[in-house]
Formats: sequence, C-alpha cells, structure tokens
Amino acid sequence: MIKYYEILQVDSSISNNDLRARMMVIADQFHPNSPKNNSNSFDEFINSFVAFDILLNPTYCLIIRRIERSQSIGVKLELLYNEISILENAEKESRHKAETLAKGSLEDFKELYKPDFLMNFLRMLFRFGT
Repeated sequence: MIKYYEILQVDSSISNNDLRARMMVIADQFHPNSPKNNSNSFDEFINSFVAFDILLNPTYCLIIRRIERSQSIGVKLELLYNEISILENAEKESRHKAETLAKGSLEDFKELYKPDFLMNFLRMLFRFGT
C-alpha cells in the first residue's frame, strides 16, 4: 500500500489547511511550470498530488486507517480487497487529475488548491457558536 503521509512528509494528524499548505510548498518545487523544477519534477508532482488528493478525502482517510489497523493486528491484505480496490480506483482518478493539472500553470494550481483560512475560520465559529 502506498504510504501517502510519507510521500508528503506529514503526520497523520495533519489538518486539511496544513495539508494544502504543504502541497503548495511541494508544487513550488515540483510543478512542471515551476522555475525550481528539475528532471524528476513531473513524477514527484504527480505522486505528491495523488497522495494529497487522497488525504483530502475523509472517506479515503478512514479506509487508510482501517487498512493500517487491520495490518497491525495481522489481518491479511486479501481480506481487505474492497478497501484496497477503492483506494486503487481513487489513485487512478487522482493521477489523471494530476496529469491534467501539471499541464496548466503553477499559479492556477495554487489558486485552485490554496488553503482556505477564511472558510475554516467561519466553520470554526459556527461549530463553537461564538
């Protein structure tokens, strides 16, 4: 199974805003239209985006945790076929999305995926009734 958190070099408790901020740093380094890119940039960008896109989805995060928990108690991966299939399909979709985004500009990517601090602040206020 792909280690999504390791690819992005983040902790599993990372918030969506911090995850988005981390992806902005990675995009600055590896997006094909970034001035900082190198020969491995395209593959690094694609792999990082796939991990990012998967981790943004709370359902996929639950599946990842279930698989990790099951592996830690010795459940065979064959018994987790449905969960693994869901993640494999999500990875294919994310890879296609990443390849499309890699063809666009770095600025467009950043605008689309930037951290939404205002929206999260409003959600927090609404949640706590302040």
